[in-house]
Order: sequence, then C-alpha cells, then structure tokens
Amino acid sequence: MGRKSVDTPSSAPPWDWFLNEWMASTGVNQTTLRDRAGWSKASASNICSGKTGYSKRLVNEAANALNIQPYELLMHPDDAMAIRQLRKDALTVVEHGRRLEDVGPNVVRMAGAGK
Repeated sequence: MGRKSVDTPSSAPPWDWFLNEWMASTGVNQTTLRDRAGWSKASASNICSGKTGYSKRLVNEAANALNIQPYELLMHPDDAMAIRQLRKDALTVVEHGRRLEDVGPNVVRMAGAGK
C-alpha cells in the first residue's frame, strides 16, 4: 500500500478556497455556517481553520449556507463581486442594444430628416 500524499507548504497548490473571507464578507460566523451547512462543531472548526481541506461536497455545502455560487468560494469575494458587476453591466448593454434595435429604424429616419 502506498502512502497518502500530504501537502506541505512547498507542495501545496498555490490556490485555496476563500471560506473565511466569504464568511466575513457575508457576515456569517462559524456557528451560523455550521448550522446552515449541517456540520458538527468539530468539523466546522477543522474546516474553517484549514485543517480539513475543501472537497466538492464541502464547497457545495458552504456555498449553499452562504447563499453564493460554489465557484465563488474559489475566488476572493472582491473578485467575485467584480465579476457579478461585469455580468450585470454586460446584460444592461445587451438590453439597451435590444431597445435600440426596436426603435432603431425610426430614430435613423428622424436623425436624417434634417439634412
């Protein structure tokens, strides 16, 4: 049987999840997160302190408890909020473009009428 690989500071991936930053950003403390996610007190402590690494299941449970998308836990809240804002702005531009298409021919005729 082979030994399990253990991440040391030199072999640990350069990324991690941003659970504690999201907790701070959303104003959710460890007790509330634990209750919402259905974790035991010991599990929540190990998860929040980084003693337990994240897994797909934990990411999904934490994201649900924090009312965010699972992929957002893998980025800093500031980055996720910037992406949310960019998406919102892009949708606004698309909607504005659709409205211009609806009135476009009339606006073009009116603009050219004075020439």
